[in-house]
Amino acid sequence: MKQKVALLRTIAFNSSLLILDEPFGSLDAITRSSLHLYLLEIWKKLKLTIIFTTHDIREAIFLSDRIYVLSKKPATVVDCIKTNLSRPRKIGDVTSTKFVELEKKLMSLL
Repeated sequence: MKQKVALLRTIAFNSSLLILDEPFGSLDAITRSSLHLYLLEIWKKLKLTIIFTTHDIREAIFLSDRIYVLSKKPATVVDCIKTNLSRPRKIGDVTSTKFVELEKKLMSLL
């Protein structure tokens, strides 16, 4: 619940841009999945641009339309991958062939 409140507080500033730096990193898997769906609902309703930083490849694929892979310091863009996954996203999508292929491709870039 604290994460939802923090997310809503951030959105309350009425900006069309939302920047999130590993907001779900310390959460258990069930809560994290729930908040992923919640964030996608907010994105759909408010039409926000979201810049989301994460080290979790599955999280990046599930939430993103584009994923920028960065190098080690000094950080430079190694690649930009378009996910091309259909919306709305569902938890079960993580086992789809396309999702797994994206996961393998991203792993190869790290």
